[in-house]
Amino acid sequence: MEAKRLTRKNLILVLALLLSLKFALMPLIEWQSDRIDELAAKVRQLVKVDSVIQNKSFYLSELEALRASVEKNSNYIYRDSDSTKLSVQQDLEEIFIQGGLEVTGFNWVLDSRESPESVRVLRGIVYFSGATSTMVKVFWNISSSSRLIRIVDWRQQIQRYGPDIFGMTAGNVTLEFFASDKYYRASDDDTEITDG
Repeated sequence: MEAKRLTRKNLILVLALLLSLKFALMPLIEWQSDRIDELAAKVRQLVKVDSVIQNKSFYLSELEALRASVEKNSNYIYRDSDSTKLSVQQDLEEIFIQGGLEVTGFNWVLDSRESPESVRVLRGIVYFSGATSTMVKVFWNISSSSRLIRIVDWRQQIQRYGPDIFGMTAGNVTLEFFASDKYYRASDDDTEITDG
């Protein structure tokens, strides 16, 4: 009886049945699996959107806190424009003159205009001369400026005049400045998110 079942004709029929199952049923199973994955992804996305909607007031308060922080910090950087370098030089000249030092030269050594971030970094060297005591005052004024000005490096030569006179100094200081149109404008905020 076993031999009758394993005839060539029956084996070909079984092979045909298996091939038809493979080529007809497998694509159907793959399609069903893809649809299940797609629906699972949509369910995950729906859960995320639902969570955002439920926590809308929390996110709005976080957004307002971030906006306030950006607005506060925008006072520390320069507005990035074509006249940024001129503004920086004018501010420095004012600090040095008010402090009593003479600015004898100024050179720009770095401008990251093509920065991938939204913050432009500028570096300049200021050459100065004057009394040593005023140099300390000027450096103090630079560090307490309303703008974020970082002293990168400085060099000076002090000439002593006598036992009671501290002396005169001549040297240079390398300063770093930051400018951003994106962060500076954040306080002007044209797009507002409302609660409704």
